Amino acid sequence: MTTKKILNKDGFLFLFKEKGYSSFYYVKQIRKILGVKKVGHAGTLDPLAEGLLIIAIGNATKFLEYLIYDNKNYIFTIQFGNNTTTDDSEGDIIETTNNIPNKEKILSIIPEYTGTIEQTPPIYSAIKVNGQRAYKLAREGKNVNISTRAINIYNLELINFNNNQAKFNVHCSKGTYVRSLARDIAKSCNSLGHVVYLHRNKIGKYDVSNTITLENIKKIIYNENDFLENILIPIDNILDDISALSINDDLFQDLKHGRKIFFSEKYKDGLYRIYNNNKFYGLINIINNNINKRKLINI
Repeated sequence: MTTKKILNKDGFLFLFKEKGYSSFYYVKQIRKILGVKKVGHAGTLDPLAEGLLIIAIGNATKFLEYLIYDNKNYIFTIQFGNNTTTDDSEGDIIETTNNIPNKEKILSIIPEYTGTIEQTPPIYSAIKVNGQRAYKLAREGKNVNISTRAINIYNLELINFNNNQAKFNVHCSKGTYVRSLARDIAKSCNSLGHVVYLHRNKIGKYDVSNTITLENIKKIIYNENDFLENILIPIDNILDDISALSINDDLFQDLKHGRKIFFSEKYKDGLYRIYNNNKFYGLINIINNNINKRKLINI
């Protein structure tokens, strides 16, 4: 079976990432399946994790930085009794304890992890330390000092507790490391713990029920009766939290040729999705009624 090349297709895919694969593995697979070079992703998931992964294709990769979803939802399970090098079951056990909290103890510390809290990301993470990825430094046996950062936990709920394992549902801000959350919860319970299950079921308003698997993508792509358009989500649909602005043909020509534009009508400073004749052409940033930055496509 040969790769079916998909030309001039831009948009987003909501993929179901399976456990055991890196997020970048899915980027490489999509490149191969669709025959496109420009593929990226938003919101990395660890190999241990499964669930919703947003993939950008073609010109959609230019807009990954503008995905403004500040909230995500995860289901995760903590195994109490030991911690690991990676704060999940992928790492080596480095410490053990016989002190296992009961359900009442776990429930009592949940308020400590609701609201704005300080969190230190795992040393095995993609955060850059002195220009290098923390996980690379950790693998080389070097000391990794990562600064704490403020995150928001909007809701943390204990789903069940059984056989030294606690299952949680968490609604949190971007930048939250669930592995760190699990590690810190265990510590607050005077115990040790690491993540053994992690499932991302929501990013912003999009949930895992909207996802498609790699296998199903292959079936659609290689079936002549189906089209990629059936599963690709248009760029501007994903950016619909950004205000839209329609411009006339004259202004569009100025925009197209990079000319300076001053709007006679007063607009608030900020980002806008730009349209001409109902067609999406990208984003502009307006300051004092002037465009000071533009990221355009299809021009």
